Amino acid sequence: MASAPPPPPSFVLPSYKGMDYVTPTRDGMAAGCATDWTWLKATCRAAALTRLQTDINYITANNLGKFQRVWISLDQMFSGWNETTGFTSYDSQALASLHTALARFDAAGMRVTLVAFATGNTNHFRHEALDGNHAQMRANYLEALRQFVVSIAGNPVSARTVKVIDLFNEAYYQLETLGFTDAVIHQWLTDMYATAKTAAPNLLYTASDTGRLLTAQSSWIPMYPVDVYDIHVYDDAPWNNVVKYANGLTLPKPWFVGEAGCGSGNVPCTYGTSGGRTQTLQIDKWGLDNLKLYGAKAVLIEDKGTLFIRSHPTYRLRAVGAMVKAY
Repeated sequence: MASAPPPPPSFVLPSYKGMDYVTPTRDGMAAGCATDWTWLKATCRAAALTRLQTDINYITANNLGKFQRVWISLDQMFSGWNETTGFTSYDSQALASLHTALARFDAAGMRVTLVAFATGNTNHFRHEALDGNHAQMRANYLEALRQFVVSIAGNPVSARTVKVIDLFNEAYYQLETLGFTDAVIHQWLTDMYATAKTAAPNLLYTASDTGRLLTAQSSWIPMYPVDVYDIHVYDDAPWNNVVKYANGLTLPKPWFVGEAGCGSGNVPCTYGTSGGRTQTLQIDKWGLDNLKLYGAKAVLIEDKGTLFIRSHPTYRLRAVGAMVKAY
């Protein structure tokens, strides 16, 4: 007789609302730090940690949610890299600064989901590791992941603060655009999950999805070796796709929305910039009001700039931020 499948993991969050915070860098930061995935580099981290604390204070004061998505992209913390074999070592101060950042979220009663690997920006994942010609680089990326999750699990505050680690942001979509097959991507996710779960079994892991888990579930559920699902919802008229979102109720594991916004390519709407503000408010409120009906444990709005403007040191809420504050 086949054994029963294990029960889904406990996934209790401190709030249903939150944001895809991304990083504390970008606007107003010094040259070399005004881009994503630089905030733990030696020349950026002091200013970034100061900005992070100011952001946390503002988020807390305005009731903008206690569950946030924070991007690391592990490459920014590497102190050693070989162009042939890849990762050799971490910058110990960068890891220490990450633990400091996580302690600040914890002090504010917040919990986070950390993005471990990502493509398309400074200090991003070197995708040649998956091309079949760089076996040692691939293996060393797994070693980097192993060391990282051991570091998180070994720090009681960090382990408490990190509710889930996103092993690879939108792995299928992002890596497909670089020419990799789903078979290669699936094997990479499988190896990452096995490495992380063996090294730090008490942490929860995901690999964020772009909505496939809400459509062809029989095909896509086996493609995600994860503990919980992070499903990104970008839709200009989600109220017309209720059948799709209702499929969240049939997922075998807990799920949350790590990024919520308007349709793909509709940037003014997603970020509430000129020409998109009314639609942004309507769509984000629909997501908060309705996705919980289909099992979503949290809805994280894309991104902090949609909720508030920070012309340092002065901050002000956007319309979406005011809606979230009152929610």
